[in-house]
Amino acid sequence: MYVLKKAVSPFLDPLALGLLVLLAGLIGGWKTVRRGARIAAWTGWLMLAAAGTDPGAAFLLKPLEQAYPVFEPGRAGVSYVVVLGAGQSFYKNHPPTSVIHPEGVVRLTEGVRLCRELTDATLVLCGGETGPGPAEAEMMKRLAIDLGADPGRILLESESLDTDDQARRLAPMLGGERFALVTSARHLPRAVMLCRAQGLRPVPAPTAHITAGGGGLRWHGWVPSSGALQSSAAALHEYIGLAWETLCAQRLRRTPPRNP
Repeated sequence: MYVLKKAVSPFLDPLALGLLVLLAGLIGGWKTVRRGARIAAWTGWLMLAAAGTDPGAAFLLKPLEQAYPVFEPGRAGVSYVVVLGAGQSFYKNHPPTSVIHPEGVVRLTEGVRLCRELTDATLVLCGGETGPGPAEAEMMKRLAIDLGADPGRILLESESLDTDDQARRLAPMLGGERFALVTSARHLPRAVMLCRAQGLRPVPAPTAHITAGGGGLRWHGWVPSSGALQSSAAALHEYIGLAWETLCAQRLRRTPPRNP
């Protein structure tokens, strides 16, 4: 029974079921649909199916997640540990672990862990108000204290709305000091780019890896799943963000200064 359950359950994912139904429709309508429509439909099906597999998600994620090595506190020489927010959904009377995005909880936990090793470093928490309730940085502070962080070693940046905004607001706070930049591994290339554009000196400290596991790929990793598709979507979001920031930087360099 256990083997049967494990063999069938991957195909019960909404994405896998949807692709199976779509595949049946494509095969059944092969002769009645125009050639151009068939090509477009099959192209879309293949793209969706590939992005929904673990190998497809890993193909997109690995270049991002392997851009920087694991942070080594003993060699860092940093004065601050900066944790970038990942968003939140405020629910009244719910614990911070339910309010802060799960990925933000991972980032914060890593930041608190690093501060325990870097006994002279200050923990800086970033994130503004994205809806009703306290700013994300405030909720992160509550959880950090619950996890054992020293309240006297915590600074808040509670006005920013995205990564670019966080980098701008961190610049006057940190100046030229080196700091550990804690965020999801796939997000680090863009976060580092934005911080350096503001003259900051980040030392990448990746966490929340998705493709870091070993042991080889299991057969069901080739079956499309919603989780793999979500990972692919997250990777594409970062690539689009990197392309946009690169384009904006090039435009700024090419734009001549205005005469006073």
